[in-house]
Amino acid sequence: MKTHSLPQVRAGSLPDNVLTQLEIAPADVPGLPAKARNALIGYLLRWEHYDTARQCLRELVAARGHLVSLHDSLARTYLALGDAGRALETVQRRQAIKTSSISRALEARVRLAAGDQRGAQAIADQMATEHPYRLLTWSLQADIRLALGDLDGAEAAWQRREALKPGAPENALGLARVWQARGEDDRALLWARTALSRVRRDEKQPGAELLRLLKALYRATNQDAQAEATAATLRERQQQELGDLRRILNGEPQTEPPPGPTVAPEPPVVGTAVTYDFSPEVLHGALEPSPQERERLNTALHRYFAHDSLRPGQAEAITAILRGQNVLAVMPTGAGKSLCYQLAALLLPGTTLVISPLIALMKDQLDGLPAPVAEQATTLNSSLASSELAARLARTAQGGYKLVYAAPERLRQRPFLHALKKAGVSLLVVDEAHCISLWGHDFRPDYHFIAATWQDLGQPPILALTATATPRVRDDIRAALGQVRLVLTDLHRPNLYLEARRFRSDAQKQQALASLCREIEGSGIVYAATRKKCEDLADMLRQRGVSAIHYHAGIEDRAQAQERFMRGEARVVVATIAFGMGIDKSDVRFIIHYNPPKALENYYQEAGRAGRDGLPARCILFHSPSDKATLSRWVRQETLNAEFLRRVYRAIQRRIGNGGLGLVAVGDLERDLGTEETLLRVAIHFLERAGLIQRGFDLPRSASLTLMRPLTDDDGEFTRFVEAARLRPGQPVSRNLIALSHETGLPAESIEARVLSWADAGWLRYQGTGRDMLLALPAPPPDSRQRVSAMLAELEAGQQGRLGELMAYATTADCRHGFISTYFGGRAIGHCRSCDNCLGTGRKRALQQQKSPRRGGLAAEDPAPIILQAVAQLPYPLGRTGLSRALQGAPTSPVHSDQFPLFGALADRTQKGIRQIADGLIEAGYLEQYRKGNYPLLRLTDKGQGWLEAARRGETAIL
Repeated sequence: MKTHSLPQVRAGSLPDNVLTQLEIAPADVPGLPAKARNALIGYLLRWEHYDTARQCLRELVAARGHLVSLHDSLARTYLALGDAGRALETVQRRQAIKTSSISRALEARVRLAAGDQRGAQAIADQMATEHPYRLLTWSLQADIRLALGDLDGAEAAWQRREALKPGAPENALGLARVWQARGEDDRALLWARTALSRVRRDEKQPGAELLRLLKALYRATNQDAQAEATAATLRERQQQELGDLRRILNGEPQTEPPPGPTVAPEPPVVGTAVTYDFSPEVLHGALEPSPQERERLNTALHRYFAHDSLRPGQAEAITAILRGQNVLAVMPTGAGKSLCYQLAALLLPGTTLVISPLIALMKDQLDGLPAPVAEQATTLNSSLASSELAARLARTAQGGYKLVYAAPERLRQRPFLHALKKAGVSLLVVDEAHCISLWGHDFRPDYHFIAATWQDLGQPPILALTATATPRVRDDIRAALGQVRLVLTDLHRPNLYLEARRFRSDAQKQQALASLCREIEGSGIVYAATRKKCEDLADMLRQRGVSAIHYHAGIEDRAQAQERFMRGEARVVVATIAFGMGIDKSDVRFIIHYNPPKALENYYQEAGRAGRDGLPARCILFHSPSDKATLSRWVRQETLNAEFLRRVYRAIQRRIGNGGLGLVAVGDLERDLGTEETLLRVAIHFLERAGLIQRGFDLPRSASLTLMRPLTDDDGEFTRFVEAARLRPGQPVSRNLIALSHETGLPAESIEARVLSWADAGWLRYQGTGRDMLLALPAPPPDSRQRVSAMLAELEAGQQGRLGELMAYATTADCRHGFISTYFGGRAIGHCRSCDNCLGTGRKRALQQQKSPRRGGLAAEDPAPIILQAVAQLPYPLGRTGLSRALQGAPTSPVHSDQFPLFGALADRTQKGIRQIADGLIEAGYLEQYRKGNYPLLRLTDKGQGWLEAARRGETAIL
């Protein structure tokens, strides 16, 4: 046998004749080492050098005819060259050596190409009977059905293969071919992208066949930029593989493929909005929607939403989505974030999944949709009856909805994801995306599971939306969701007049609130910190002639209260932050924050609900010196601490046992710990990040299972499951999936996925009842304490940092619009014409407050009357020390702001100074000390009481 020394291959551009470039003749190929020989043949077939491959394979078959794989490759080469006769001869010679399922499937394909449809179908049917659980069987059935024009049969065959091997890239690629044959290129492109995402999930590079299909589908759907980018990737891949082939032939090590293949690299999105890529090395590039793309968007906009034009940033975001890019859109409240995904959903072929944090927000979004769009949208949430939820889930699986809204917690449920995978998700929307970040103002730990869901759904394009994301939060979103394009519209809304007013007492606030509500025309929202304060303020406003209602989570009919405000039956609503998410009332003329919120993000999101019609509106923040102390105390009370995490861990441990695994209901933990659900979920997330617990997909408490067909000898894993569950055909039984996991060896994390795939194949009928968290307690990692401490420190730093920024905004003398824009990473604004600081009204008001006398002729800064009023208003008697702490707003105060209207009224004075003034009032006879037990307490004397009564009557009263 002739031997061949490895040639030194020259580098260069891709030649027409590969062998000439490699300095190899076909006769030399049999002498190559097996690795080099296989690499060469694989390259020639993959890149369609069929004539060269035929020459090499004929030499190889002549020299090494006992290798059946060479006959298989030669037969496929003849097929590609259109020589069905020689392909059939080659297959027959191969089967004379050894017959296998591979050779029989190849023979069926050859016979089909030769026009012997009956012979090909006979082989395929025989394999379906003998080997119904082999992937090759259904690949063959699909190819034959597709060639015969039976597109439904081809799709069914690929679905059978998907049931056998869920998530295989080949299945999605096959379905893309089916939809391409139907002439539905958009749907074909969706499946091709799904195939690509599955390849990426497996950390592999896409094959040439998939890249060619993507290029063709981009061309067919007029996405020329994507087509050119994919063609460039094809050329780069071919060059790379040729280089690898040279190195193999030269005996050199092969280069590692680049991680995370990108099929269609594109420039950052830029338009009327400020947009850029997150990569620091990428500057502001340009991606202007083409005229054809703009025409398509405008046509759909007029058809479905009856709008005349898109707002800034919307066209750029939607275009990027339709081109398959991931996008983070940061747009102020009222800028039209929802339209970005609503319009995109109607232009994409599959289902759009919208992850939203609140049921009320989902309802508001649905209610605001035009009727033709609303008919194609639904929500899947815990408020639905089980039968209604099942019906909507079934319609979702059939592709019956274009828009599906769900809470992030539902991503942990396999049936939900299974239905979406069957429908085909073309866009994943992450609404209120700031919830991903610990530094965001509304952290929701289940948002961190979105990335795993994205993988499971085939990595569709992502659109993340928020009105409030600082640069730090944007970085966290990127870390959680991967590389995204940023579309950042200008946050400055000049129609909003921003102002902040400082008060020393609750009485001053109430007086100002009543005056503003009477003075400003139109509807308004007043935000207060507690339910009781909302009720008290609404009652006070009604007594002063203002049409006002209150709204909070504890009222009986929130929907009715909201509708009264929306219809204008109530001009002012006094509400907690429970009111306003998704409220689409365009003519709100003022928003007053009676109490500061806990973060500037909250403030601007809530204030942004004013003036959505573009007309002037006022946004007024009330604050007092004691606010920071009050808010800091609330933050500390609500913040997780190590002791609470230990309690949660012990509660889980009691329910599933140390080192065990089991189902734990959130409601049970709430009762065990006497806490609320959100804080509990954050604690579980922290424990999971610290490695102290492991959480998987939720599982049903009980599973109803019915065997739908007899077992066969080839069922394997399915047989073990059926025997462990003691199933009989047609007889429903109730079983525990965790117990079945132990008995069958199927992992608890994936057992429901297997059951769902068997149900899809028609082997089982399955229904789960109730759902709880699947938790496990592994051995604690040695650094778990340090992990917990670091996370708690980060959480507290984020909360205190946001609080500090909010108070800085309240007290700044600079442009308020500029302060907000800079905070959120927007453009600098040195001077505006729509805030109190830039127009000078804030400074004028402060000077007037300093100069104006109080009732009774007392200066506003005089603390003595405040101390007398405080003693009268205390909920229970205090001594000098307790009173000074309350008036200063100290965290150690025995009373708090919700109990005491003058809490923090003397925040700018020391406790010692307040006590000295109280001593002077005692000496002057306005106050007296008395003892109760061992405690000296304060009370008003007749002289002090008389002074207060005179002051209330407006009479001159001098201390």
